[in-house]
Amino acid sequence: MQTATSWGMDGFDIDWEPLTSTDYAGMLALVNDLRAAWPAAILAADLGWGLPTGATDNQFYVQLSNTLDQINLMTYGMADAWPGWVSWHGSAIFGEGADHPSSVNRYVTAMLNAGVPPAKLSMGIGFYGSCWNAPVTAPLQSPNGSHVVADDNTMSFAAVMNTYYSASAYRYDATAEAPYLSFPSATGPQGCTFISYENETSVAAKGSYARQKGLGGTIIWQINEGYNPSAADPQALLHAVASAFDSSQPAAPTSTAVASSSPTSTFGQSVTFTATVTSGSGVPTGTVTFKDGAVALGSGTLSGGKATLSVSTLAVRSHSITAVYAGTANFSASTSTAVTQVVNQAGTTTSVTSSRNPAKRRQTVTFTARVSAVAPGTGTPTGTVRFFDGGVQIGSASLSNGSAALSTSGLAAGSHTITAAYDGSVSYKASTSAALAQEMLALLRLADQEELGLRRRTSSGTAEGRTQRGS
Repeated sequence: MQTATSWGMDGFDIDWEPLTSTDYAGMLALVNDLRAAWPAAILAADLGWGLPTGATDNQFYVQLSNTLDQINLMTYGMADAWPGWVSWHGSAIFGEGADHPSSVNRYVTAMLNAGVPPAKLSMGIGFYGSCWNAPVTAPLQSPNGSHVVADDNTMSFAAVMNTYYSASAYRYDATAEAPYLSFPSATGPQGCTFISYENETSVAAKGSYARQKGLGGTIIWQINEGYNPSAADPQALLHAVASAFDSSQPAAPTSTAVASSSPTSTFGQSVTFTATVTSGSGVPTGTVTFKDGAVALGSGTLSGGKATLSVSTLAVRSHSITAVYAGTANFSASTSTAVTQVVNQAGTTTSVTSSRNPAKRRQTVTFTARVSAVAPGTGTPTGTVRFFDGGVQIGSASLSNGSAALSTSGLAAGSHTITAAYDGSVSYKASTSAALAQEMLALLRLADQEELGLRRRTSSGTAEGRTQRGS
């Protein structure tokens, strides 16, 4: 205490790890003694994120908060290939599940439910990332041998941005409010295939969450790992924290608009929706969720005030598309007016082939129809194909992987005009193939064959006799 006061410090931050129920009495005694010895000191304690929440534990947290000025939850580094876990973000705000049970919201809510005042509670922000090795390439994947191979110190924010970051690898999980990098193969000196980390967007989301919950603030581990001297703003991440948690500045109003690359499209065609978010107080950052009515289609991260989402799965009908900007600590949320996206049936082409042409009467012939989508439509049509001999239907079959087949042995001798007619479906238009000329050869009766053979032999013998007499 003498050292702290001689250096002009404000108080103590107590990091008691691990803190178990057997330590509760000792921890309370320590903070009470410090408070008694230095009443004006700022006293804080750092608690791990995987805290028990039984009745005894909750009572301890409340007693601790009565004496402390701040309880800091170390909500970073919250994922690895632990038993029963899938890959997950190191500091997701939301989105936890049975096999990925960590999130900022889960542990903040647990402390609030225990009775800790929100103003005395802070969340943690890590200025470093977690590097997973192969085969994991994204969150929510079975580890299958993957695990975190590098994190604190090695995977600093500066190292992530300078050594690993690329626009093609960048992803943002709008549900978890967490960025990550995804690589198809081992990348960089640590051989990363999935990197979970913090950036300005996720920091802004954490600031917004803290405000909504009325939390006291945040702690950072470690500030020096966020310093990136090669960046235009070497302290961009720290500045993002300052902006996100500065409650003295009201969020600036914004306006959001959405546009379609092709307002009228066909089924399976890729359509790109572009959201533009503007503000009179600068260029907004953060995420935009694109919705079809009340259903979320996906999200995009703002870059230069714009975010895009490409989809090719819209059903055949009219769709009401909106863009919902989530807002940040500096920019308020806003929702666009709806635009109408009309999706029409995709055109198709149908062809028909024969397994045997010509064929003998009574032989089995298989006709195969193939139905394909016409660009810009895509996908594999489904439904029924009817086969015709001239104007007479000779059978039908269901499409499987774009093909339908009909086998028949009932075609009469002669020429047949075979066509295949696809009936269409909800998503695809009907179409009819070009005509196929199928030849069926006649089969002679045995008596006819014997008579024909006799005639040939008689004719041959007569000719031979004439040749002999003529000689």
